[in-house]
Amino acid sequence: MITESCVVQAETSLVSSELTDETVILNLANGTYYSLDRLGTVIWELVQYPTTVADVYAELMARFDVEPERCRAELMDFLWNLEQNGLIHVTHG
Repeated sequence: MITESCVVQAETSLVSSELTDETVILNLANGTYYSLDRLGTVIWELVQYPTTVADVYAELMARFDVEPERCRAELMDFLWNLEQNGLIHVTHG
């Protein structure tokens, strides 16, 4: 389970490119492409280096006008999906 004390980082073996309103990620190991929308792109930028989930959450709250519980729930869900697809590494703290 991902919590706010976890440290997350994008897997270093992935190739990503930012386009106009999205980011495209290529997993070279299996040839799978992933596409992230504007919000996903912001999160992807934030996890390029090891960072806590709490820090990602704080940055999203500073940048976007969103209800705290909605932000937290959607962030956790998004990070879980990234982890399940092998796009991020999660260190449980």
